[in-house]
Amino acid sequence: MSILKNKYNKGLTLIEILVSFVVGSVMMIAIYFSYSVFAGSYLAIIEKTNVKLSLAEKYKKAIKGAKFQPKDEGKREGASGLKTIRIVPTN
Repeated sequence: MSILKNKYNKGLTLIEILVSFVVGSVMMIAIYFSYSVFAGSYLAIIEKTNVKLSLAEKYKKAIKGAKFQPKDEGKREGASGLKTIRIVPTN
């Protein structure tokens, strides 16, 4: 009589249970290590991005704080009382 044809053979053997436990454990370990690698690289990217953003904020504040103070050379007051710029060609 064949094992496949036996209608009373409904259980699992100890070997089958152990093999499925080992396969499941290997899968869980692989998932854990891939997650830890992903989390580490994600945190490194976030840290670099924050450094770049903080540098961008510093540059933004420096640009906003900079004031343009033109020199008085080449300027004269126009008829409206506003200062106009005289363009002098250079050759």
